[in-house]
Amino acid sequence: MKNVKVPAENRLGEENKGFYQAMEGFDYARAMISAICCGAGMAALEAGMDYIKQRKAFNEPIGRFEGVQFKLAEDYARVDAVRLLAYRALWMLDKERQNKLFSRFEVTKAIAEAKMLAPVVVFETINDVLQWFGAFGYTLDCPIEMGLRGVRSYTLAEGSTEIMKMIVARELLGKDFVASR
Repeated sequence: MKNVKVPAENRLGEENKGFYQAMEGFDYARAMISAICCGAGMAALEAGMDYIKQRKAFNEPIGRFEGVQFKLAEDYARVDAVRLLAYRALWMLDKERQNKLFSRFEVTKAIAEAKMLAPVVVFETINDVLQWFGAFGYTLDCPIEMGLRGVRSYTLAEGSTEIMKMIVARELLGKDFVASR
């Protein structure tokens, strides 16, 4: 559109700042996605822990096998770590909005870090839990399968994992090192 006039009372924010407002909206959505993924990961782990206490192989609950226990411990620690990253990103966003404690670019980098890692880590976690459920885990009757599909979609929504990597690298190296213009 060219030569469009918008009355001042209908304008959202400052003139010529719409792109920046939209990007701030993306930041908030990305931070929320990171936290949502972690909630899904923890819910899957809780369901998985209940299940591995009951499912038996060789007359033993599979939760007694080190292979299952080690995967559980690793997955729990990784989801907990990305959850803290997501919480930090949301905290920084709040502090930036309240009192400019952080710069917009510091906040964007922290959010991109969380969004880059959370869906990937949680997808792998839910995939491990699905494995514990065996063939049932892959059916539409199993809520774990739905969680896997849902979290996978977050590697694409509000900016793909590759875009998050570009944002983190840009903030680490500076704008002179943007991969594409």
